[in-house]
Amino acid sequence: MPDVPPADAYSLRLVTVRPLYDQGTLLQHSPSIAGLAPRSAIAVHPSDSDRLGVVAGDRVRASTARGSVTAEVIPDPRVPRGIAVVGFNLEGVAAAELIDASEPVTDLRLETL
Repeated sequence: MPDVPPADAYSLRLVTVRPLYDQGTLLQHSPSIAGLAPRSAIAVHPSDSDRLGVVAGDRVRASTARGSVTAEVIPDPRVPRGIAVVGFNLEGVAAAELIDASEPVTDLRLETL
């Protein structure tokens, strides 16, 4: 198992999830269900959004060692503290632009715009 570096005080650990409906080819070619794919946002625990000074719907710059994107923030009490959750292959946040697959974890920093 690779050594996982400790998170610093400014970062959140990025976790990506695969939703049932996404922007995949099969879904997009099925007119009856194509609209079911949600728009992606960055979900964080309410205490993390308070610490960052953002409220639901605020746009932030999310940066990792690999890249950065601009996205909407959603406070969600189901998300553990210190974690940022992003849906993979959804319109809104290009999670693949943030992840470095050669690293065991991806730390994410959020900046208000």
